Amino acid sequence: MRCVKILSYTIPMYGNKHAIPYGKMLVEHEGKEKTVPFGGFDMGAGLQFITFERKRFFFRNVGGLYSPRFVFDGEETAQ
Repeated sequence: MRCVKILSYTIPMYGNKHAIPYGKMLVEHEGKEKTVPFGGFDMGAGLQFITFERKRFFFRNVGGLYSPRFVFDGEETAQ
């Protein structure tokens, strides 16, 4: 699983419905590309997740708040 491109990214101002950034991203997994929404947060794992083909994939932001770079579990962080 890898993030190809972040299509939309919103930083919540007040946190009424969202407390963490949310939006949509284009992901690629085993040759399939799909646009998926992100913004779900698993309190037990402490990570954000997306759902792709009924499976959860956890990711984290290794960039900054205003310049995000998403890395999925098991993906290389070096550029």
